Amino acid sequence: MPQWLFDEILHVDDDRTPWAALQSTVNWMKALRHEIVSEHGLTPTAQFESCRGLFAANLNSGGAQPNRALVFEPLLHSFTFTMELLSLARLSISRSP
Repeated sequence: MPQWLFDEILHVDDDRTPWAALQSTVNWMKALRHEIVSEHGLTPTAQFESCRGLFAANLNSGGAQPNRALVFEPLLHSFTFTMELLSLARLSISRSP
């Protein structure tokens, strides 16, 4: 978390104690790193090759085709949401004084 954001949180309310959230986030990241290194290796290259091997081993060659709707439906939703955000941004810019 950037220091300025941390300072803003502290200044909003004196009763807030974001230290616990910060420490738990740091510990979670350390634990995740430990798991990744333990499972896939220390270097990014080793991790990439390990993941590539796992994906290749789990590919369904010659079997049933995956349901493409499960991929394309969320993709189309994201395009629609993006277009709407761009439209709203253009509208707010055109109405600015």
